[in-house]
Amino acid sequence: MSTRIEGAEPPVILITAKATLAAGTTCLHLTVWQESGNLWRYNLSEQKNTRLAYGKVIMPGHMAALRRAAEICADGYQPGSLERGLLEQFAADPTRS
Repeated sequence: MSTRIEGAEPPVILITAKATLAAGTTCLHLTVWQESGNLWRYNLSEQKNTRLAYGKVIMPGHMAALRRAAEICADGYQPGSLERGLLEQFAADPTRS
């Protein structure tokens, strides 16, 4: 049974987007979820570490938020590392020439 409350706001829609980046034995999981409007929280994890990196970005859309988060997270790895390569490749906008 449900009860309608006068003046109640409609339910909130939550958007979550996930990307799995893998090569060889390396597997990273990047997740973004919309906090409000264009504000997104992100979390980068792997099997044994559920919080490698986290933070917030302001972007207009889930794919843009995922790419920006990947770009930020890539800076945490040494140049030439597999992890950085995966994140940089994902962060690259495919529409750029």
